[in-house]
Amino acid sequence: MGNEETYMEYISKLIYIFNKLRKKLKKDGVFFLNIGDKYISKYGKSPLAFVPYNNDYTM
Repeated sequence: MGNEETYMEYISKLIYIFNKLRKKLKKDGVFFLNIGDKYISKYGKSPLAFVPYNNDYTM
């Protein structure tokens, strides 16, 4: 996980995992997620993909 072709594929996988995790957590359970951002291209000369923002928006 983390080597997907697009950031939307990555976010889709995260959401799939979160849905599974939600079933296992207690009602008062806590889950922390730390996501860093990444560049759109491999060489860092493009803009950031805003992965944390897009993940938050999608959830």
